[in-house]
Amino acid sequence: MIVVSDTTLFSNLIQIQQLDLLKDLFGEVYAPQKVFEEFSNLN
Repeated sequence: MIVVSDTTLFSNLIQIQQLDLLKDLFGEVYAPQKVFEEFSNLN
């Protein structure tokens, strides 16, 4: 299964300390380059 998401999903899972949930549900998770860049700029 391929899952595509925006930054909101990643940031919400981090806030509740459940980022590993994506890996547990889908195995491998890939983020589009733009999502990675946006997420990297949040700090």
